[in-house]
Amino acid sequence: MIATLSPKDPAEVITVTADFSTELAAGETIRVPTNTITTVPEGRDPNAADMLIGTPEVVGGQVLQMLEGGIDGTTYLVTCVAPLSSGRILVRRGSLLVSSQ
Repeated sequence: MIATLSPKDPAEVITVTADFSTELAAGETIRVPTNTITTVPEGRDPNAADMLIGTPEVVGGQVLQMLEGGIDGTTYLVTCVAPLSSGRILVRRGSLLVSSQ
């Protein structure tokens, strides 16, 4: 399932959150998550990965990622892959519209 994130202005710097807290078993933790960003349809912004600022931050059962920029009128797909200490892997996807309106 793909969640719809609140639109962002191209000038904004925002933090998006992938919340895995309800799916973690007792003692289970998120290891080193990876985040990717692409456009829908793919290829509209060949530099979409440049929107990612730094590395993802794990706070409890959540993964936080800062984003900047983007092309006005473009929809992006933000994907977070979270490997867990148990060996399980969880994935969250969110659709993000960049709009100056």
